[in-house]
Amino acid sequence: MFLRAAIGLLALLSSSADSQTTLPDLTGTAWDLVSIQSMNDTISHPTADGDYRLIFGVDGSVSVTAGCNRGSGSLTDWRPPRLEFSQFASTRAHCGPSSLSDRFLSELGWVRSFVYDNHRLYLATMADGSILEFKPVPDAVATATVEGISIITTDPDSLRSIILTQLLDRYALENNIVARDADINRYIAQKDKRLKEMLGSDYEDTAKLDEGEREEVERIQRSMAESMIKNWKTNKALYEQYGGRVVFQQLGPEPMDAYRLFLAGQEQQGRFSIHSTDLASAFWAFFEDDERHSFYTTEKLDEAGVFDNPPWVTND
Repeated sequence: MFLRAAIGLLALLSSSADSQTTLPDLTGTAWDLVSIQSMNDTISHPTADGDYRLIFGVDGSVSVTAGCNRGSGSLTDWRPPRLEFSQFASTRAHCGPSSLSDRFLSELGWVRSFVYDNHRLYLATMADGSILEFKPVPDAVATATVEGISIITTDPDSLRSIILTQLLDRYALENNIVARDADINRYIAQKDKRLKEMLGSDYEDTAKLDEGEREEVERIQRSMAESMIKNWKTNKALYEQYGGRVVFQQLGPEPMDAYRLFLAGQEQQGRFSIHSTDLASAFWAFFEDDERHSFYTTEKLDEAGVFDNPPWVTND
């Protein structure tokens, strides 16, 4: 009965936009196992033979601590709510009769979906056979914490990306910033038009693909368009709120001063903290060192009107 209730909760949460948008990515996150809930309603908790931990690397790798054993693999499918790992390579030490080591490693191989809710990560195995519940690792282990999620990375660029992505996603949610279907369709049409003009006779129409390939291409196109549109709208909202200088980037303008002011406010509100002094210094240096960026001049910014016209509706 307990597991069936848990499965019902997962189904409800996986259909909720909030449950997904509060965990836009697993990159750099680290989690400790709380329990494994089985189909027969039994609940198993980690034993005292060591940690039971998942660490998602910034390169797609996944490190596992399973009691007295260690393992490594990769994240092969991340299409919320879908999640799947590669086969884990691990040590095979005997950790004792009460250890969950073998079972933990085995269950991870059957994981197919996830839900994030109330700072807990739930991984569901194939056919909901089991649910693995995780909590963020302690602050003493993490290098940073953002919105209650523990981060482990020593790379300041990765840390900046993780923190900014998480907080901007929350900002978009709170301000109802979304990419509508009409925006996405128009963006894809504009991009397709430019691609045809650029490639000419070398352009390959997706109509020539089989149904499965075409659906996958369309899924990727729509995902990329949604991300680009949402990012542009979020940057526009931040610029209108905070003003300041704007940086020219290939993927679109970035309101650098607005980022800095926004992040300073988020830190004061306790929405993120960096536990390493060196990492914190490198994190803020990116936003404070003008030599790192190519800013629009005031005249050029007004002339370009970078946030006046959405890029997916120009040149119609």
